[in-house]
Amino acid sequence: MSMKTGYEKLRAISLQTRTKRHLEQPLYYNAKWWARRLAVVTNWMIKQAMNVQSGLVLDPFTGSGTTLGEALRLGHRVIGVEINPFAANLASSSFEHRHPDLETKYRNIISDTLKSIEPLYGGTNSPTGYFWAYEVDCPTCGYPSLLLKRTLIVKHAYSKRYPRGWALCPRDRNVVEVKDVNAANAKCSCGCRFSLHPPVSGRFKCQKCHNPLHPSIPGNEEKSIPRTVLVAVELNTKGKRLFIKPSSENLKLAHSADNLKVSLTPSPIDSGQSTAQVLAWGFRDWAQLFHPRQLVFASSLADRVHSVEDISLRRQLALAFSPIFEYHCRLSSFKGLGTGSIRQAFSRPILHPVSISYESNPVIREKGRSRSGNPRSWYKLRTKPSEQAFQTLIEDRGNRLKVGSVSQVLSNTADVAVLCMDSGKLSLPPESVDAVITDPPYFNRLFYDDVAGALNAWMVWCGLENPTSSKGVQSDDRKAFTKGLNNVFRASTAALKPGSPLVFTYHHTLLDAWAGLAEALENLGVSGKSVVLVPSEMPNTLIKSRSHQPIQCDAVLSFVKKKRSPFKDIVNRAAKLAIQVLDSSDSYLDGDVMSASYAAALIIGMDGTDSLGNWDTYMRDVRERVDRIYQREVF
Repeated sequence: MSMKTGYEKLRAISLQTRTKRHLEQPLYYNAKWWARRLAVVTNWMIKQAMNVQSGLVLDPFTGSGTTLGEALRLGHRVIGVEINPFAANLASSSFEHRHPDLETKYRNIISDTLKSIEPLYGGTNSPTGYFWAYEVDCPTCGYPSLLLKRTLIVKHAYSKRYPRGWALCPRDRNVVEVKDVNAANAKCSCGCRFSLHPPVSGRFKCQKCHNPLHPSIPGNEEKSIPRTVLVAVELNTKGKRLFIKPSSENLKLAHSADNLKVSLTPSPIDSGQSTAQVLAWGFRDWAQLFHPRQLVFASSLADRVHSVEDISLRRQLALAFSPIFEYHCRLSSFKGLGTGSIRQAFSRPILHPVSISYESNPVIREKGRSRSGNPRSWYKLRTKPSEQAFQTLIEDRGNRLKVGSVSQVLSNTADVAVLCMDSGKLSLPPESVDAVITDPPYFNRLFYDDVAGALNAWMVWCGLENPTSSKGVQSDDRKAFTKGLNNVFRASTAALKPGSPLVFTYHHTLLDAWAGLAEALENLGVSGKSVVLVPSEMPNTLIKSRSHQPIQCDAVLSFVKKKRSPFKDIVNRAAKLAIQVLDSSDSYLDGDVMSASYAAALIIGMDGTDSLGNWDTYMRDVRERVDRIYQREVF
């Protein structure tokens, strides 16, 4: 069956669901993970790939488990392999019955924890939020200067319609109410007139001498974390939100946990592309990403989860409470009025300190405030919908879904098995798998090992072991990426039945990413079949929309385990295939055109040659041919 069957319908549905994917596919949103493929796309891929009604699907890059869930929904058995411990826990828990005491235990733990930390926040009449900035002494003039690039600290999400906001005076740090945040300047009561929209700069500057500043302290090889300074608090009086300069009582509360000792298992932040910025600011352990009161909050929660004897219940509780790292750490910031107050930490693939972090008061239960930062609501927002989606999945399968071992899945006595291991070391019986359907890392796009370090630390603090310390295949080094990906695909295709499909999604604009992928696949005995572009799960993320060649689609690449049939003129054939793919829509971005060109080159190259030799030259030739042929406007 052609991979383009029903493509236009798929595209329309994908465009509708991707903006509310957490609501449309709650089974896979029990906890934080990145790069979840749209369930509707995954479901379609499986339908097009499988030629048996009840077969065995292998996913060697399981992630949060979307492929496993949709294959189960369609009546298949599945084996998932995931190297990251948190993702493996998340995926496996999605297909398990929730412990009968889970919700009650969750309610009891959060109630007891909030009562224990209430004195640190001053009860229900205290500020609802705290704005923290970083401060360093200017190496030029010695002035204690804030690390700020902007003066506006609060504005409405629709500032044209609701122009009121608050700004921070750079001279005396007063919180200034601004009637119109769209204006050029504001004036403080101290007489200082300052810009509300200073020029965007990559460097911090001293507020006195205007010389450059850096978060790390000069001469300090340990790179201590800059001092934190409370610059504003949020009050809610009779339903009216106000933002003011902190009082002495506010400051006393804000620093009430500074000298409290908290004991958590050391969890060093590994060096990597995603963590380079937090390391540059002096952070060395994941626990340091909490403000002192937040650290007491996190430790109190983790200790209570750790004390639960039932390991299954403990794991489910740890996942349910894992949003603490998203909403209650130094990487969280104020999102704006008229929307959820908290901008989640870890929403971007690169972790970096925010110039003003927002500490939400977890104790206050306030009507009308964002529920996402309220730990009482996490169960209702994530765990409960995931549990209900699991029940729906069981019903879709005719009330049968059993989690078991790999051997049980192979013998058809269980339906799903999830392994936490390096999938390059997987050993399954030859010709035992009906399809390999997956979503591999996209070269250097997202470094899961780095960015998920905080979540793995949280699981350890809650008493869960990390079964593997291996690294995934993602790398900015082409040789390392190719070798790692080749190991995984070699192990997977060795278990694949002859004539069966290997299907996965991929996108990138770099030639190295595609040539490395081709080299990883070249000697595995698979032949290229087809390619289709489908809407990606997050088309509007900053990494795509701000890139030089933005991408909004993924290429679905389909291969078959069989011998190839070499033919001539593969460059021209690949260019024609790319044009056919691009003709399916009028709204591709420049990066999509490039991705389609390389994807078509890969499919034709893997079908029309036994060994290409130089993938770089061939793929470049195809791209140039497509550029000459493709005359449609690129948006």
